[in-house]
Amino acid sequence: MKIEKTFDIHKMVNTSGSVYFETENMKVSIYHGSDTWRIVDITNALKTGKTCTEYSLQTAINDRDNLPVTNYISHNFGNDLKKLFNFCETIEFKNHKYGGLEHHDIGDIRIYKSLIKGVRVYSPFAKIAPLKKFPKKWTLRHVFAALNNGQFKDLKCKGVYTDDYAYDNAVNYRMGEIKAPDSFLKRILESPSGWWCFEQNGVVSICCHSFDSNEFTPVI
Repeated sequence: MKIEKTFDIHKMVNTSGSVYFETENMKVSIYHGSDTWRIVDITNALKTGKTCTEYSLQTAINDRDNLPVTNYISHNFGNDLKKLFNFCETIEFKNHKYGGLEHHDIGDIRIYKSLIKGVRVYSPFAKIAPLKKFPKKWTLRHVFAALNNGQFKDLKCKGVYTDDYAYDNAVNYRMGEIKAPDSFLKRILESPSGWWCFEQNGVVSICCHSFDSNEFTPVI
């Protein structure tokens, strides 16, 4: 997970993946293979009943080697990520007949808008209230609070099992210490389908269906 103090367009030219910007309170995901930028205002991240706005900028032409989206942003907005987001906010997106919103074209640049539930958006700058006591029955929300506030020790993967037995065996089923708890939390939070948890003898297990097993010891 990459975190920067503030947005710099020059650093983004060779960046691929997601970057969180503290000053702007936004996440930018770049995929240079398709020259696509996804910009999310994460002000409402982790908040119940709130939404986060995402704008996706893509090239509407086949010539993607010249990075038209990246060049468009650099030429028109420079290092001002807020200015770019506010510009997208002024666009009137029409409702699509099949639901959602129609895209909006500006020359060769195609812009999409979507709203994401705040509780399904991770932010390294947002905080969940820490646990004050050991829960009688653990839920994923309790897991989020413990991981978000460092109220744990011995976070580890007990095994991930796929249909590729040879690969699983080669990587030892990915067993071992989870060294990036924030990335682990983000994975559960933004893709919650199939995740469940339970506590036994003071150890909390977090599983995705029956093929991804993890655990930690709460420290409260």
